[in-house]
Amino acid sequence: MLQHFYGPLNPPADAVVRSSVQLFDQTPFGDVHKTGLSKPGMVYIPASCAAGAECKLHISLHGGDEPWIDEYELVQSSKSHGLSFNRWAETNKMVVLWPKCGPPADTLKISGTNWDSYGETGEDFDTKTGVQMVAIRRMIETMAGIQMDGPDSYPTPMDSSPQAFMV
Repeated sequence: MLQHFYGPLNPPADAVVRSSVQLFDQTPFGDVHKTGLSKPGMVYIPASCAAGAECKLHISLHGGDEPWIDEYELVQSSKSHGLSFNRWAETNKMVVLWPKCGPPADTLKISGTNWDSYGETGEDFDTKTGVQMVAIRRMIETMAGIQMDGPDSYPTPMDSSPQAFMV
């Protein structure tokens, strides 16, 4: 799948660097009671990217806990564990953003830890103005070091250091 998006890639690493897996606070990117996001999200930032190399950003939107837990808990395991995006990222200058939904808030009826696919966060759930998509866009803006005022606006520079994302 990654080669379909990005073209030819280096083979994945045998393992990932545990220190490249970071949890981050998702609450600055959207109200968890409106978005259904859990408080922690995860990002994999290879050392080369953290040191300032120009890197791709891959966003993994996966519902449920197991794949996310696999990527976090099994980062030191063999190639047969986890989804492997992080291992591919390690050898291909790619940051992997793992936003995560959490247990449904009192006001939402989203099933478990799945992304809204049927309108529980609003009628615009599947558009760029939906609260989950806006939250993800804010994460992208933070990672890219840009800020956009609205869905159709142009970016303006901001702090893009990895530390800026570790809120």
